[in-house]
Amino acid sequence: MVHRVTLFPLNVTGLLLGIVATATIAVSGAYSHTLWPLGADATLALRASGWALAAFLFFFLLYRARAGVVISLRAVLLSSVLLCVPLMLTQPAFAGDLYAYVAGAKVAAIGNPYVLTPSVLGTDVILNGVAPVWRGQPSAYGPLWNLMASGLGHLTTNAFALLTSFRLLALAGVLTCAWLIAKATSPMHAALIALNPIVLVDAVADGHHDILVGLGVLAAVAWFRRPARSALALAGATAFKFVPLIVAPVLIASGAPGKRRVLGAWFALAVVSLLVVSFMPFWVGAPTFDGLRQQASLFSQPVFFPQFLIFIFAYLGGSAVHPEVLARGLGLFAFLVAYAWTFLAAWRQRISPVAAVAIVLASYIFLAAPYVQTWYLLWLLPVLALLPTRQAVRWVGATSVAWGTMLLVTSLHTVQIHW
Repeated sequence: MVHRVTLFPLNVTGLLLGIVATATIAVSGAYSHTLWPLGADATLALRASGWALAAFLFFFLLYRARAGVVISLRAVLLSSVLLCVPLMLTQPAFAGDLYAYVAGAKVAAIGNPYVLTPSVLGTDVILNGVAPVWRGQPSAYGPLWNLMASGLGHLTTNAFALLTSFRLLALAGVLTCAWLIAKATSPMHAALIALNPIVLVDAVADGHHDILVGLGVLAAVAWFRRPARSALALAGATAFKFVPLIVAPVLIASGAPGKRRVLGAWFALAVVSLLVVSFMPFWVGAPTFDGLRQQASLFSQPVFFPQFLIFIFAYLGGSAVHPEVLARGLGLFAFLVAYAWTFLAAWRQRISPVAAVAIVLASYIFLAAPYVQTWYLLWLLPVLALLPTRQAVRWVGATSVAWGTMLLVTSLHTVQIHW
């Protein structure tokens, strides 16, 4: 097979235009005013043009993928790294979670992040980038992430070094996802993730560790025929954030009838063991989950989400039930119906493990999650890339475009931070 790296946008011209797009997005991010005063109009113009160029290149990439064009994995990985260079040299593009990670690392270096809150850092300048709602909340993340953050916090307290470290971790997550996808399918499928502007901005520019959660879920599916590896991968994802645990039952149901008990035993052993070991340095009983409970009490759905629409209709209709309660209840009911159907379909071997996990994650994000952010898509997109080519192009493309549109529409502002 011939590697067609001379076809646009897989050639040098496409790569250079991609770097222009990511650079434009980077310099016009929501926190860009902390580096240079571009002005609101100039920032908006740059941001819109950067995303327009990125979308054009991504559409072309989808077209090439659907046509069956072949590309080498090396070209995909190298292109991904080069596209990320501008994103790593500026402030976050849309979300300030990266600042919260740095604050969390500093907290974990001095005490228990499940007990202490970022407010203990006092006048530390990094708190200027942390939203007030998070400054008084203990960690809601899994113990493996806090162990990693604590290790980084003990190595250095320099904010720039920590910011760069978290971004490098995210970039490593993107590249590893691409490698796994390429091994399971093809390098072009990997390109749907590694060259996806939504993935690169949410994962690398904004440093979200959700790409590491997505990597764990992806590995659990890709290694499904190897129960020990699959179970350990899902356990790792669960120890970063607890949500991936919901895919364990459908993965077990997807197993061969005579191997489900063995598969279930591996998953139970891996998840319980890793959680117990990684929680040991932090465990303080029920208060360990105070941060998780506080976050779960929030209700925030992006525009166009089913729960958001239910909330609006209930509010405008003057429902006797609080609109938030109605939206949560109906969303959860719809998710449970979708989950039950998926479990039965997987049990009867009517859908693949890839499809089962994708349906469960999508149903949770769109229907049941009480608090949703755009980077949660990083849990789902790598799994969608494992689908057959036409389905992968269709679902990765449609989901990315819809999410990207929502991200652009809801983020056309500049966050005011005074360092």
